Amino acid sequence: MTKQQQPKIDDYLAVANAIKAINPKHQRTVVDWVKAQRRVDFHVDSAEWAGDQDTSAMAAKRRIHLRQEEIWHDKALELESYMPRRELENATKQMIAAVDFIEKHEAAHRAHMQMRQYNQAADYAINEGLTK
Repeated sequence: MTKQQQPKIDDYLAVANAIKAINPKHQRTVVDWVKAQRRVDFHVDSAEWAGDQDTSAMAAKRRIHLRQEEIWHDKALELESYMPRRELENATKQMIAAVDFIEKHEAAHRAHMQMRQYNQAADYAINEGLTK
């Protein structure tokens, strides 16, 4: 089992600027809503990561992330109240598609890197065998 890496906020917010509103006058609200939603996701994942660590400092960090998750969830709900339903549905679809796209490409990249490491190890073993 691989050790899970600590989440990074930049990875979560990367999708926000790719989201386009149907009506340009809602663009800023849509982007801010996506950022708030992604911050919720970040804090949930960070709290889970901190909970997996076995230190008291991480327990405190977990509580901080859980509080931040609540704050950003409230902010996302507030922004939703300013958005027409059509914009909200469109932004949700785009955000899910963007996150899925990134996750699929990251998984493919990880598989590629694992295969590359395997090939390098095999080449090293072969070369070591030839030099003996």
